[in-house]
Amino acid sequence: MGTIEVRCKITLRGAIVLACQKDTSYAPIRWQLANADAVSFEMEVPEEQIRSQYQMHSSKGDWFVNSKVDVVRLSVLFQNVSADDVDRLYVRHATAEAFREHFETDSGPLDIDYQEASELGRRVVKEIRDAVNAVLRLIRDNYGQHWLRLLSLDEEELQNFLDEVRAEWREGANSWKRLVTLIRNRNGWIIRQ
Repeated sequence: MGTIEVRCKITLRGAIVLACQKDTSYAPIRWQLANADAVSFEMEVPEEQIRSQYQMHSSKGDWFVNSKVDVVRLSVLFQNVSADDVDRLYVRHATAEAFREHFETDSGPLDIDYQEASELGRRVVKEIRDAVNAVLRLIRDNYGQHWLRLLSLDEEELQNFLDEVRAEWREGANSWKRLVTLIRNRNGWIIRQ
Protein backbone atom coordinates (compact mmCIF):
# COMPACT_ATOMS: atom_id res chain seq x y z
CA MET A 1 0.00 0.00 0.00
CA GLY A 2 1.18 3.48 -0.85
CA THR A 3 0.34 7.10 -0.18
CA ILE A 4 -0.24 9.72 -2.87
CA GLU A 5 -1.26 13.37 -2.73
CA VAL A 6 -3.79 14.80 -5.17
CA ARG A 7 -4.34 18.52 -5.62
CA CYS A 8 -6.82 20.42 -7.73
CA LYS A 9 -8.31 23.85 -8.34
CA ILE A 10 -12.10 24.11 -8.53
CA THR A 11 -14.08 26.99 -10.00
CA LEU A 12 -17.31 27.23 -8.02
CA ARG A 13 -20.71 27.52 -9.72
CA GLY A 14 -21.70 30.23 -7.24
CA ALA A 15 -19.22 32.42 -5.40
CA ILE A 16 -18.70 32.31 -1.65
CA VAL A 17 -19.15 35.84 -0.28
CA LEU A 18 -16.81 36.99 2.47
CA ALA A 19 -17.49 40.03 4.62
CA CYS A 20 -13.99 41.12 5.67
CA GLN A 21 -12.44 43.88 7.71
CA LYS A 22 -8.68 44.14 8.22
CA ASP A 23 -8.07 40.40 8.27
CA THR A 24 -7.97 39.11 4.72
CA SER A 25 -6.14 35.85 5.09
CA TYR A 26 -7.90 32.61 5.84
CA ALA A 27 -5.96 29.54 6.89
CA PRO A 28 -6.78 26.32 5.04
CA ILE A 29 -9.47 24.16 6.59
CA ARG A 30 -7.95 20.77 7.37
CA TRP A 31 -9.52 17.53 8.54
CA GLN A 32 -8.94 13.80 8.52
CA LEU A 33 -11.43 11.32 7.11
CA ALA A 34 -12.41 8.04 8.78
CA ASN A 35 -10.27 6.11 6.27
CA ALA A 36 -7.15 8.13 7.37
CA ASP A 37 -7.06 10.32 4.24
CA ALA A 38 -6.27 13.96 5.06
CA VAL A 39 -7.99 16.93 3.35
CA SER A 40 -6.91 20.56 3.04
CA PHE A 41 -9.41 23.12 1.64
CA GLU A 42 -8.24 26.63 0.78
CA MET A 43 -10.09 29.62 -0.69
CA GLU A 44 -8.47 31.98 -3.19
CA VAL A 45 -9.22 35.25 -1.40
CA PRO A 46 -8.66 38.57 -3.29
CA GLU A 47 -6.52 39.96 -0.44
CA GLU A 48 -5.18 43.07 -2.19
CA GLN A 49 -8.64 44.15 -3.33
CA ILE A 50 -10.01 43.73 0.20
CA ARG A 51 -7.15 45.69 1.77
CA SER A 52 -7.41 48.62 -0.64
CA GLN A 53 -11.21 48.90 -0.28
CA TYR A 54 -10.94 48.66 3.49
CA GLN A 55 -8.31 51.43 3.60
CA MET A 56 -10.49 53.67 1.42
CA HIS A 57 -13.60 53.25 3.59
CA SER A 58 -12.44 52.29 7.09
CA SER A 59 -12.70 55.89 8.34
CA LYS A 60 -16.50 55.58 8.01
CA GLY A 61 -16.66 53.35 11.08
CA ASP A 62 -17.40 49.65 11.22
CA TRP A 63 -16.72 48.98 7.53
CA PHE A 64 -16.84 45.54 5.92
CA VAL A 65 -15.71 44.67 2.42
CA ASN A 66 -17.77 42.04 0.63
CA SER A 67 -15.64 39.99 -1.70
CA LYS A 68 -16.30 36.92 -3.80
CA VAL A 69 -14.39 33.65 -3.73
CA ASP A 70 -14.86 31.91 -7.07
CA VAL A 71 -12.02 29.40 -6.81
CA VAL A 72 -10.99 26.92 -4.12
CA ARG A 73 -7.98 24.65 -3.93
CA LEU A 74 -8.14 21.20 -2.48
CA SER A 75 -5.39 18.80 -1.52
CA VAL A 76 -6.06 15.24 -0.39
CA LEU A 77 -3.46 12.86 1.01
CA PHE A 78 -4.70 9.40 -0.01
CA GLN A 79 -3.59 6.58 2.27
CA ASN A 80 -3.71 2.87 1.43
CA VAL A 81 -3.45 3.19 -2.35
CA SER A 82 -2.89 -0.30 -3.74
CA ALA A 83 0.48 -1.18 -5.23
CA ASP A 84 -1.33 -2.02 -8.49
CA ASP A 85 -2.83 1.49 -8.67
CA VAL A 86 0.53 3.12 -7.90
CA ASP A 87 2.11 1.04 -10.69
CA ARG A 88 -0.68 2.15 -13.04
CA LEU A 89 -0.07 5.81 -12.17
CA TYR A 90 3.58 5.34 -13.12
CA VAL A 91 2.53 3.39 -16.28
CA ARG A 92 4.55 0.36 -15.20
CA HIS A 93 1.89 -2.23 -14.36
CA ALA A 94 2.91 -5.41 -16.18
CA THR A 95 -0.57 -6.56 -17.27
CA ALA A 96 -2.40 -3.26 -17.81
CA GLU A 97 -2.73 -1.76 -21.28
CA ALA A 98 -1.07 1.64 -21.80
CA PHE A 99 -2.91 4.57 -23.39
CA ARG A 100 -2.01 8.09 -24.44
CA GLU A 101 -4.16 11.15 -23.65
CA HIS A 102 -3.73 14.45 -25.50
CA PHE A 103 -4.30 17.83 -23.81
CA GLU A 104 -4.17 21.34 -25.21
CA THR A 105 -2.64 23.53 -22.50
CA ASP A 106 -1.68 27.20 -22.21
CA SER A 107 1.93 26.22 -22.82
CA GLY A 108 1.12 24.01 -25.81
CA PRO A 109 0.06 20.42 -26.46
CA LEU A 110 0.73 17.77 -23.83
CA ASP A 111 0.59 14.00 -24.31
CA ILE A 112 0.34 11.80 -21.21
CA ASP A 113 0.80 8.06 -21.14
CA TYR A 114 -1.36 6.28 -18.58
CA GLN A 115 -2.91 3.01 -17.54
CA GLU A 116 -6.50 2.71 -16.39
CA ALA A 117 -6.98 2.85 -12.60
CA SER A 118 -10.76 3.24 -12.51
CA GLU A 119 -11.26 2.33 -8.84
CA LEU A 120 -8.67 4.91 -7.76
CA GLY A 121 -10.17 7.49 -10.15
CA ARG A 122 -13.63 7.01 -8.64
CA ARG A 123 -12.19 7.27 -5.11
CA VAL A 124 -10.35 10.50 -5.94
CA VAL A 125 -13.39 12.11 -7.58
CA LYS A 126 -15.67 11.06 -4.72
CA GLU A 127 -13.38 12.47 -2.04
CA ILE A 128 -12.86 15.75 -3.93
CA ARG A 129 -16.60 16.15 -4.46
CA ASP A 130 -17.50 15.15 -0.90
CA ALA A 131 -14.90 17.47 0.66
CA VAL A 132 -15.90 20.53 -1.39
CA ASN A 133 -19.60 19.84 -0.85
CA ALA A 134 -19.11 19.49 2.93
CA VAL A 135 -17.60 22.99 3.13
CA LEU A 136 -20.17 24.47 0.73
CA ARG A 137 -23.02 22.95 2.79
CA LEU A 138 -21.52 24.40 5.97
CA ILE A 139 -21.30 27.89 4.46
CA ARG A 140 -24.65 27.66 2.68
CA ASP A 141 -26.61 26.33 5.64
CA ASN A 142 -24.92 28.20 8.51
CA TYR A 143 -24.20 31.53 6.84
CA GLY A 144 -27.25 31.93 4.60
CA GLN A 145 -25.44 31.71 1.26
CA HIS A 146 -28.30 29.85 -0.42
CA TRP A 147 -26.93 30.43 -3.94
CA LEU A 148 -23.99 28.06 -3.42
CA ARG A 149 -24.35 25.04 -5.69
CA LEU A 150 -22.91 21.69 -4.72
CA LEU A 151 -20.69 19.73 -7.08
CA SER A 152 -22.48 16.88 -8.80
CA LEU A 153 -21.22 14.33 -11.28
CA ASP A 154 -22.49 11.92 -13.80
CA GLU A 155 -20.67 8.57 -13.46
CA GLU A 156 -19.59 8.69 -17.12
CA GLU A 157 -17.89 12.07 -16.68
CA LEU A 158 -15.34 11.20 -13.99
CA GLN A 159 -12.21 11.79 -16.09
CA ASN A 160 -13.78 14.95 -17.52
CA PHE A 161 -14.15 16.19 -13.93
CA LEU A 162 -10.49 15.39 -13.16
CA ASP A 163 -9.48 17.28 -16.31
CA GLU A 164 -11.71 20.25 -15.48
CA VAL A 165 -10.22 20.69 -12.00
CA ARG A 166 -6.72 20.03 -13.35
CA ALA A 167 -6.14 17.24 -10.86
CA GLU A 168 -2.48 16.42 -10.30
CA TRP A 169 -0.84 13.73 -8.20
CA ARG A 170 2.51 12.96 -6.67
CA GLU A 171 4.06 10.40 -4.40
CA GLY A 172 6.29 11.73 -1.64
CA ALA A 173 8.38 14.69 -2.79
CA ASN A 174 8.25 13.71 -6.49
CA SER A 175 7.12 16.27 -9.07
CA TRP A 176 3.40 16.83 -9.79
CA LYS A 177 1.84 14.95 -12.72
CA ARG A 178 -1.53 15.30 -14.40
CA LEU A 179 -3.97 12.68 -13.05
CA VAL A 180 -5.43 10.50 -15.79
CA THR A 181 -7.04 7.30 -14.53
CA LEU A 182 -10.06 6.51 -16.70
CA ILE A 183 -10.38 5.54 -20.35
CA ARG A 184 -12.65 7.72 -22.43
CA ASN A 185 -15.60 5.77 -23.79
CA ARG A 186 -17.99 5.92 -26.73
CA ASN A 187 -19.92 8.79 -25.10
CA GLY A 188 -17.34 11.38 -26.07
CA TRP A 189 -14.22 10.07 -24.42
CA ILE A 190 -11.38 9.29 -26.80
CA ILE A 191 -9.01 6.37 -26.47
CA ARG A 192 -5.56 7.02 -27.92
CA GLN A 193 -2.89 4.36 -28.24
